[in-house]
Amino acid sequence: MDNNISGSVMTYAAGERLTTRGDDANAIYILLKGKIKCMTTYGTYYLGPGSTAGLTDCYYGMYIYNYFAEEETVVKRYTVSSSSDISKVLSDQADNVSIFVIMQTRHIADLIKTYLELTFKCREIDEDYRPDSRIPRWELDKFNALSSISNKIAIDYYKSNLSIAIGAIYDGTRFLSTINDACTQMADRLEINLDYVESEPEEEYIMAIEDTPEALFATEDDFDEDFAWSQLTNSLPRLIAYAELEPDEAEYFTQLIESYRIPSQQTSPSDESRQLRRDIAKEFYKIYYHVFMKAANSLTAPPIVSMFLNFGYMDENLLSRENALDLYRLSLIVEKECNGKGVYTIYSWLREILWGDKEPSKNNMDTDYSETINTNKRTGKISAEEAEAALHDNDAKIRFEIENMFTSANRVVYGRSSHFCPVLTDNGITRTFSSFITTADKIVSAIDAIRKKDYSAFYREITYQNKACEIDREFIMSEVLPNIILMPIVGNDGLMWQEIEGRKKDTPARFILPIFPTINISNVLTCLTGRFRWEMCKRSQGVYWNNISEPSLTSEYCDYIQFYKKNRELPEAVKDKIKATLKSCRNNYREVFVRDYETWLLYETAGSFRLNKVARRILALYCPFSKEIREHLMTNPMVKDLFSGENKILATKEKHLELVISQLDKKGIDTPKELLDFRDFLHM
Repeated sequence: MDNNISGSVMTYAAGERLTTRGDDANAIYILLKGKIKCMTTYGTYYLGPGSTAGLTDCYYGMYIYNYFAEEETVVKRYTVSSSSDISKVLSDQADNVSIFVIMQTRHIADLIKTYLELTFKCREIDEDYRPDSRIPRWELDKFNALSSISNKIAIDYYKSNLSIAIGAIYDGTRFLSTINDACTQMADRLEINLDYVESEPEEEYIMAIEDTPEALFATEDDFDEDFAWSQLTNSLPRLIAYAELEPDEAEYFTQLIESYRIPSQQTSPSDESRQLRRDIAKEFYKIYYHVFMKAANSLTAPPIVSMFLNFGYMDENLLSRENALDLYRLSLIVEKECNGKGVYTIYSWLREILWGDKEPSKNNMDTDYSETINTNKRTGKISAEEAEAALHDNDAKIRFEIENMFTSANRVVYGRSSHFCPVLTDNGITRTFSSFITTADKIVSAIDAIRKKDYSAFYREITYQNKACEIDREFIMSEVLPNIILMPIVGNDGLMWQEIEGRKKDTPARFILPIFPTINISNVLTCLTGRFRWEMCKRSQGVYWNNISEPSLTSEYCDYIQFYKKNRELPEAVKDKIKATLKSCRNNYREVFVRDYETWLLYETAGSFRLNKVARRILALYCPFSKEIREHLMTNPMVKDLFSGENKILATKEKHLELVISQLDKKGIDTPKELLDFRDFLHM
């Protein structure tokens, strides 16, 4: 085996690109003169003479930086094919390896500063946050200490033995790979993207966090704060009276809330405080049922009732005056701004069920209301007559929805179950509620942005029949957008509750979001869409959902994750990253897919390639980009061949559809709208 390797001296003009982030790493650069700028999502760094560019990238398997010549730069370029070539390059540069080690430790010190800064910012949002690739403190201290050693001592030490120097390079390269993963993940969490990619309108994939509904400004001129505050005074006893609780129940709940007014009780991890929050939650949903039933059957309701039903508000003493008044103003517009176009507040959603327009959601056992009633009938818990009456009992349906979906989903989207309490407070709230309320327009914009990229996200295959048009059976794609239900909570998570209603494939999914999200709604909906895609595929495939003999999104992805260690297409660093991701996802293949799906839509659409080639190939096949994005990316040799198969499949389907339409034209039959919509789908 030939262990020799030689490089060639090359000159790059100022501003010229050396590498593209996400491309396969095929070269290592030794910087002889000038300066190289390294750009990635979380920062920009500079390398001077004596540095190496591409070592960590080669170890990683792909370029993790965009490298540019900051000024006229001279390098020695080594072509490499795998991480094993690193030692060959270093052996060829044996006289300079000690310099490489010193320059590498300086670069590591810069990245450690970035890592600590990002960690601090993430913990400002969530004090319990930990990146998947968490680095032990002793290792940070070790590399910081190495960077502080004097050059003379370091050079003498590393020159004493080439194997020691090469070992130090490999150790630093491994550490750089790990810290890059951690910083990239934290940058994603903070929505930082300093990557050098072609410009794209930001609103297409990231929405502003602070976005006050325009309708709120219309209330500013004639808003009487003193009158509003008088309407909020003694909110708790007035809500209890509205609910018509028994005296002992009213007294008990009042005592619970009085204890909860102590700030420490709202977040304390003590058993006593947790029990208090659990007791409040138990009574909260009982009160919610009574208040809802009375309000839904009344022509009007006091503002505090709307605030309770839509926002979880119960007590003015749990909010500052400013926030309480802000919430009061929102109660005047919530019906209009937060409902419509498939979006519902929980209050509006329950009204739909009460009026018979919607059926209750499934429970935690994935069983819907009618199945629950039929099961109770089979097991003898209720008679056939009682079962028939229950199927048409809308009051019982409301109880079912509150006791199952509402109770569970409200806790999940809150995000931190140990601190959960459904009663609204402004503990930890640093902005006005109106600046981050979820409106129907925000959600529609976010969903549309997803559909512009993943055009088939909400399409599913159905069998179309039309006897009037002499169409016996055609398989077409039909789009069904999800229903979005807003929980009355401040939260930092979302939930894909169910992918269809009952057993009908052409019914909408149900996504759950907090009405006051502390995270980016666009990103959350992207994750929920990923979960929807996975669950919809499982439902379509049935028992074969993870059987590779029946190719599908779930089966191919499960095969990829299950056997990644034996996959020769994946470098060791990528395998280590998959292992860390699996661990952080608790070996849940769906959640690993969701993370890749989020990267696929947020970054790969813009040409910032972050996925490994196997994951990218699966996503390109089953979650293809829209035609516009495909054509733009196909100019890049790295992904050119990924979408050619998709184009051929669509062309075949279009050819068949045009034949069906031409036959209808010959018979003088107008083409049904469903077929025209399907033709539009094939052109997306």
